[in-house]
Amino acid sequence: MKITDLKMYHIKPRWLFLKIETDAGICGWGEPVVEGRARTVETAINEYRNILIGANPLQIEHLWQLMYRGTYYRGGPVFMSAISGIEQALWDIKGKYYNMPVYELLGGAVRNKVRMYGHLKPTAHAGDFPVESMLEITDKRLEEGFDVVKYSIIPPIRPIDNMEMVDKVVERFAAIRERVGKSVDIAIDFHGRVHKPMAKVLAKKLEEFDPMFIEEPVLCENMECFKE
Repeated sequence: MKITDLKMYHIKPRWLFLKIETDAGICGWGEPVVEGRARTVETAINEYRNILIGANPLQIEHLWQLMYRGTYYRGGPVFMSAISGIEQALWDIKGKYYNMPVYELLGGAVRNKVRMYGHLKPTAHAGDFPVESMLEITDKRLEEGFDVVKYSIIPPIRPIDNMEMVDKVVERFAAIRERVGKSVDIAIDFHGRVHKPMAKVLAKKLEEFDPMFIEEPVLCENMECFKE
């Protein structure tokens, strides 16, 4: 079996999907995308064509190493997202080829269910909205059976860099905790919108409300701050 083509599909507003075709009629799908950089990732994928076209799609590790180590510059969100989406599609092909779920190829199922959280926003990327509306959504998530909810820091988009903005985030989080009590876990996503020194301050202020986890406390470029 050989790879014959790579086809990409842009889905509004910002998604990119990859279809890898083979001469055996088996195709695989992956999602190689960096938010807001779909065209850039598409270019990176096309630059791997010389490695992939004509190759055996079942040799996933071999192809991964060629893509990663085959150029002088490595890593970064664009290259790694391109490779990741390609690898997803290759595993999809391999699962179909052996007629079994990919999780079986990777060692078998680990659990029968996964705990999920409900998002406390009308849509995944909505603008600002009143606390009352957010609490209404909280009630809806509880009615749906969720025992974990997640609140994302919402606009302004600029970094949260003063105590007034910090206190507004804390007040909103506190309102959720008061609504759900202690039997429900609450997570919070900083969205990288908190200035480095303020991220530690905000996390400390949230401690009394027992956040389950903090997502993206700082931007990924500030890796040295994550440990602290």
